[in-house]
Amino acid sequence: MVETLNEAIAYAKRWKPFEKPPPIDDLLSGKTKPISIAEQIVRAEKLKILREALEVAAKMAEDLDVPESLARWQFRKIIVEWAGDYDDKLLEWCLFSLKIGKAYKLMILRFKNGDEEKAGKVGEIADALIDELDRLEETYRPPEAVANCWRYGLD
Repeated sequence: MVETLNEAIAYAKRWKPFEKPPPIDDLLSGKTKPISIAEQIVRAEKLKILREALEVAAKMAEDLDVPESLARWQFRKIIVEWAGDYDDKLLEWCLFSLKIGKAYKLMILRFKNGDEEKAGKVGEIADALIDELDRLEETYRPPEAVANCWRYGLD
């Protein structure tokens, strides 16, 4: 239970994504309109759906003593399904993260099998994916709480 106003504000901030605002010139010229209060409320209500689903999944994982890898898989499934319905940028972030993880696993497998040339090529692909993710994160980053659920058990 949230006990103080500062704790409530800190909790709410953990569920707010970072989105780079449009350039001031675009706002002043009318090319881009600021996000209306109604739109902000709609976004918050949609994000509340995700928050509640993740909180239920976390409670179930805790109560049933689910292994971290299985809980992480369930969190990721919930996030990707929600993002597919409501948030294209979050879905893009998730897909880049998944592709990077797969590339690193493949690179490690190639190194273990002694195929350093293919491992190096896969490493280059992973680096390119990381660069793309970095570019995306310049304009959009998922809410801190969502990113923590995504990486559950890995930190």
